Amino acid sequence: MTNYIEDIKDSPLYLKPEDLEDLPPELLSQLNITESDKKDMYLMKLIEKCGGIISLDKLLIAIYKDSGEIYERNKLMTRLYRMSLKELIYTHPSKKGQYSITKWNTDDEKNYEEEEKDENL
Repeated sequence: MTNYIEDIKDSPLYLKPEDLEDLPPELLSQLNITESDKKDMYLMKLIEKCGGIISLDKLLIAIYKDSGEIYERNKLMTRLYRMSLKELIYTHPSKKGQYSITKWNTDDEKNYEEEEKDENL
């Protein structure tokens, strides 16, 4: 319980899938969870299931293979953009169409790219 209270400070306004885990149905029925919230949580869980990082194309395929639903690319991009504004997911700072459930660590990427360049000299 104490850990959850501390975690709320990171995201006090938006529900995440882990917030709803192990809650009794009586409490779930009291929460204001919209269809849009459910879709956001589904996408977060699916990205996590796919390893936590995914490209837009791979996500479109994963949605289809998981649910049989074909999302329109533009609508999915719009939803992912709104989710990133809420910090439910994160977009790559310099590459389009890449999403993560955690913040990107670009320092490691820069070091890797520099090492790669050194090897080719």
